[in-house]
Amino acid sequence: MVGSTVSHYEILEKLGQGGMGVVYRARDTRLDRDVALKFLPPAMAADEDAKARFMQEARAASALDHPNICTILDIGESDDERLFIAMSFYDGDTLKYRLADGALAPGEAASIAFQIAQGLKKAHSAGIIHRDIKPANIMVTREGRVKILDFGVAKLGTGLDLTQDGATVGTTAYMSPEQARGEQVDIRTDLWSLGAMLYEMLSGNRAFGAGYDQAILYSVLNVDPEPLTDVPDDIAALVARLLSKNPDDRPANADDVLDALEIHASGVTRLGGSGSMHAAHAVPADGVRRIWKWGLPAGVILLAIVWAVQRPFSGDATASDDSIDPNLIAILPFTVQGGADMEYLAESMVTVLSTKLDGVGAFYTVDDAAVIEQTRSIEGTAIGPSIGSTLAARFGAGYFILGSVVQAGLDKQISARLYRTDGTPENEASATYEDESEFMAAIDRLASGLVAGLLTNPNQDLSALAAGTTESFDALRHYLDAEKLTRAGDYERAREEVDAALALDSTFALAWYLRAEIQGWLNVGSSHLDLEKAARYADDLTGRARRLLEAEITFNDGEYLDAERQYRSILR
Repeated sequence: MVGSTVSHYEILEKLGQGGMGVVYRARDTRLDRDVALKFLPPAMAADEDAKARFMQEARAASALDHPNICTILDIGESDDERLFIAMSFYDGDTLKYRLADGALAPGEAASIAFQIAQGLKKAHSAGIIHRDIKPANIMVTREGRVKILDFGVAKLGTGLDLTQDGATVGTTAYMSPEQARGEQVDIRTDLWSLGAMLYEMLSGNRAFGAGYDQAILYSVLNVDPEPLTDVPDDIAALVARLLSKNPDDRPANADDVLDALEIHASGVTRLGGSGSMHAAHAVPADGVRRIWKWGLPAGVILLAIVWAVQRPFSGDATASDDSIDPNLIAILPFTVQGGADMEYLAESMVTVLSTKLDGVGAFYTVDDAAVIEQTRSIEGTAIGPSIGSTLAARFGAGYFILGSVVQAGLDKQISARLYRTDGTPENEASATYEDESEFMAAIDRLASGLVAGLLTNPNQDLSALAAGTTESFDALRHYLDAEKLTRAGDYERAREEVDAALALDSTFALAWYLRAEIQGWLNVGSSHLDLEKAARYADDLTGRARRLLEAEITFNDGEYLDAERQYRSILR
């Protein structure tokens, strides 16, 4: 068929063949895009049952609009009366192909399994049981996005089941015991199949061996797989539960699987519900200090959140001495008195001072995004020492900073005071600037005045104040706007702003890092070059910032276990 045209699809190449279809890459000449066309094999063209199953696949998948399920674009019939389904074309490999090289890193395996579970959750919520979850039916794109394929033997919620009672459908090595016995199945049969694949991803071996189908079938029904080794204990426990012979001993639904995998699933976002990773940066606890600022992968963000919430964030203003970190500073929003063009400084001062003071001597700062999210709930309320003490205690910070920016004629004066968390004033500083070119120097003077008296080696420690910043005020302003838009989830506009910052200062390390993270959230392009640029210009970053950048580069290079160890050492 290669070279022929079917309807408005020009057949370009054969991609593969299975029992229920032959798949080709084709060009949609109407919309000028590549698609995948799946044809019912010629031998089955007159088989009404096969045609019904083929149509069922189209109906089942087309009813599911989800990022982890293949997209059905069209269904049609060729001139020789062969049915075909037009699907989105995905540039990537099947999981079966990837597993030919052996086991995957635990983080990568968890990420793939997590995305499969998200797709299954969508299917199951629509009353659809896939019944043939296996590596050959899982596509992993070049960007790491997982797509569930082939709903040809799916059981629909309408009760339609195109197999005879007692018939076995699916693939032996990945089918559940009840499915192998030809019994009625529910969503837990798909979870078993997911467990079998996760076992294979982690170990490099099939859970129930290889060989002829009867031997595999015996193992599925009677033998437990060898215990997993060299993987996190909770993942090994999850796999054991998924592969329980009794469906009642398995996780009840895909949500249970997602809950168990979420902390390990690097670089993916949980879709819907309170588990959304986009909310991770708002957690105001001492374990989540600079996480959003430095954009850790989503799985590590969640790891930090789990650590952080061990000490609940409550409305109680008191905090025990052992819950307060004497080296942690919370910079709270500044009050601003001046024109409308100065309003952005209320939140931006939190970001700028957090960046400046993070890594000066032994000090580090509460995540600016967490501070901003929490204080928005009291927006319009003047934050004085009493409220500041309450907020600092909630963050586990030993100090907090309150400040103001006031315009007086042509001059703008920035004033701030450092308080201990019990409300005791410590240091006070101020700095004046007239035009924007003097802003960063004013910030340096302010920061120096606030903490110099608390430093053991002030001359050496204060040299870190230049870390991660830019001499261009306009570049900084675009960067701050990009951060704000990123926190709001407006990644397209955030990328525009960070690109504007880099156009003004191409050596702005933090901006290159932020751009890499925005690219990741958008799931477009490569962040590798952006990270290389960040590393190239990172000489002035604090040691901690450089370690975070190095960990992200390790993660981006696919060394997930090494990256996890680096992140854990930073989060301690």
